[in-house]
Amino acid sequence: MYQKQRLLPSASLALALLALLSLLIGCGGGGAGGQRRYVSVDTQQEFTVVLLPDTQYYSQEGHGASMEMFYAQTRWIAANEDKENIRAVVGLGDIVQCGQDRRQWQNARDAYSALDDAGIPYVPTIGNHDYDGRCGGMNEGRSARNYNSYFGPRVMADRPGYGDSNFPEGSNENFYVTFNGAGRKYLVLALEFYPRDAALRWAQQVLSRFSDHEVIVATHSCVDHGNTFVEAGDTRGPRDYGLKDGNSGRQLFEKLVRKNRNVIMVVNGHIQGVGRLARKNDDGRMVPHMLSNFQGYPRGGQGYLRRLKFRPATGEIQVSTYSPYLEKSLTDRKNQFTLKYEHR
Repeated sequence: MYQKQRLLPSASLALALLALLSLLIGCGGGGAGGQRRYVSVDTQQEFTVVLLPDTQYYSQEGHGASMEMFYAQTRWIAANEDKENIRAVVGLGDIVQCGQDRRQWQNARDAYSALDDAGIPYVPTIGNHDYDGRCGGMNEGRSARNYNSYFGPRVMADRPGYGDSNFPEGSNENFYVTFNGAGRKYLVLALEFYPRDAALRWAQQVLSRFSDHEVIVATHSCVDHGNTFVEAGDTRGPRDYGLKDGNSGRQLFEKLVRKNRNVIMVVNGHIQGVGRLARKNDDGRMVPHMLSNFQGYPRGGQGYLRRLKFRPATGEIQVSTYSPYLEKSLTDRKNQFTLKYEHR
């Protein structure tokens, strides 16, 4: 009978070191077998957050747009997750053109499936066209049955970083997602279209609870293409949509953003075009606000998205605008610029 020989201490040590080396190699690279390659945590490492501006015409397949543009966006994100170190994807509202059309919702759900498969945290912020009213008119008020059927808590519950609180309860009209980047904790706070005071009270609870996270606030309307806040009395403001309880962009800043030192940025869509401004919060830090919406471009937007590259070593966020569908970048000063990134 064969008897296993006892290894000498030196041989045991050599085998242990070899096993450890093999383990490190296996974890470090995405080789055969489809193993996921994990990006090391480095406090100076750059990472990217992708913004998906209004995708409504892609989902509708109208205004010369097509689902191929939507697929090009999400598939590019999934394919470049490691190369770009993409940590999260933030939708800016108006996922669909007509909230009552379930075909458009299924189109959007199909496009987002690439992010599901890749396991990338994402935030499908609600826009006025995503409510159950007739194509953005909000004639049914804040009813959001279809939105919640396709992007509500039951669908999103097992997605990476999905939070444990939402408002109204059982709805994703207001919710949050967390992720890590460069050794720091981040939270994306998605707020409803012109959020109600009740939604802002819920949001304040989230911000207070996650005071150790740096927060990006996403809401459908806040800043316009004139580099100013959308005001309460503006024809594009809450009253124009019959929302007597809605807060404008300036009111959102005054009631929530200004008072919370952990909010580092506000992003929105809605108004066609691009724009940005910065306002100082109560802590003395400048908080950038940014509009991105390309639906008014030829063919409903041509697949343009925004990349926010966080560069901790230089204290900057490098903003670029790119279309995976066209494989083309917009390099004018309104679409390619650098923001100062002030850590808390």
